[in-house]
Amino acid sequence: MKILEQMTREVVTADPDDRVARLRQTLVVTGLRCLPVVAQGKLLGLIFARDLEAAPPTSHARDLMHPASVTVSARTPIERAAALMLEHQIHGLPVVNADNELQGVLTVSDLLRTLVKAPPISLWV
Repeated sequence: MKILEQMTREVVTADPDDRVARLRQTLVVTGLRCLPVVAQGKLLGLIFARDLEAAPPTSHARDLMHPASVTVSARTPIERAAALMLEHQIHGLPVVNADNELQGVLTVSDLLRTLVKAPPISLWV
């Protein structure tokens, strides 16, 4: 099974020029813990809720974001994505194409949904 079949395609993102107040509001309203920072469709980095805790209000997303060091493509096997999440202790993976354009996000919730809908037979035996 490929990520393409299971990823979240409607992704809430931040603009590199978004200020701390807007980023906080977006995280609160959506209940997310992380926002991909995107410009012209390309993934620039990630900003986490914890990054905003002590950030000066005049800071922009581009000043606070972290590089997205672990990404996957839509054709990556879902088992590989799960292994990456475990290895890097992360709760979601940006899904990008060859041009680094954000295609979606694969989260732990997506993985659990997949497991419940189509469990491997060996899981229940």
